[in-house]
Amino acid sequence: MGFLNGKVIYVIATGCRRSRELPIFINGLEKNGAKVYLFATEACQKLIDFNDDDFKNINLRLSNNLDKRMEIEKEDLILVAPCSLNTLNKISNGIADSYPLTLVHTAIGRNTKVIICASMNIDMWNNYTVKKSIETISNMKNVTLVWPDITYDDNGNEVSSTMVSWSKVEDTIMSNLHILPFNSICESETNNYNINKNKFYNELYLSGKACNEISICPNSAGCIAMRVNDGILISSTGSSLGNLSLEDMVLIKKMENDIIYYEGYKKPSSESVIAYNLLKDKPIGTVLLHCHCQKITYSFKNKSFTTKEYFMSKNIEQIKEVESIVEKNGFVNLYLHGQIFVDSSFEIIIGKIVKMYCEL
Repeated sequence: MGFLNGKVIYVIATGCRRSRELPIFINGLEKNGAKVYLFATEACQKLIDFNDDDFKNINLRLSNNLDKRMEIEKEDLILVAPCSLNTLNKISNGIADSYPLTLVHTAIGRNTKVIICASMNIDMWNNYTVKKSIETISNMKNVTLVWPDITYDDNGNEVSSTMVSWSKVEDTIMSNLHILPFNSICESETNNYNINKNKFYNELYLSGKACNEISICPNSAGCIAMRVNDGILISSTGSSLGNLSLEDMVLIKKMENDIIYYEGYKKPSSESVIAYNLLKDKPIGTVLLHCHCQKITYSFKNKSFTTKEYFMSKNIEQIKEVESIVEKNGFVNLYLHGQIFVDSSFEIIIGKIVKMYCEL
């Protein structure tokens, strides 16, 4: 059984070259258990020959094919990837002049998860209308806008941009559906779990709220953790750091044979594997914050503190790379995946973030 078993995903492809890569990506989602429907905009239909062998097994719904609009399952998530400048601006301005865009706006209205992966050259990305669209879409609670992968020259100037890797897209889908990328087992509650969550809840709650207020952990992005007696106290997957409840506290007891063993009412954060590895040998009281400050993520100045590739939390080699960078610097900039800070207190971490942001 795949991690996406039973999930229905609508994929909307626009008139970008990266749309040609969709068959391999969709096949991967389906192997993981998802039912995927592909909707192509008219611009995409002009770009791609859907009679090509690569698309013959794809569940295709062309926007001008009325017969295939009916009798499909209701979606759990809509993915717009790649998303062109034209489609991005239309979504921002509430334009629904095609079937795919109607699906997107309907999903936004009923609070269904929508992921938009921007795909355009650097001049288009820096266009004034796109900047306005980014601001509008970023304020939509159920919409995740995935910024493009930007390349810099030796002087720190933006020279090119492209849509992020499909690994990043898949990871974002898993995160939005609150599906853990690892196996986990919930064990019976112990007194130690209840003692820890009650003792440290207020500190974690206030720290998470502070992170939300300075916009480094919007909505359900990021996680917060602390090394405690008998394990790692961590926020649950899908929880909002700006409004953590007592039930959002989860105790990771151990990790054996790639399985996370935990206690709690909810499942632990999707970043539990890296949090466990970074904190398990640290003194009691050591804290960790995984946040998403876009200014830090995309800063050329942080290149030496950044992982070489997009970070996948189960990749052992990447975990070693992250551990090495954190050990030297106290934080790591995960390539297109936010930051992880480890220190003796949340006050120190938040102070570091504010200082870095101001310097940038």
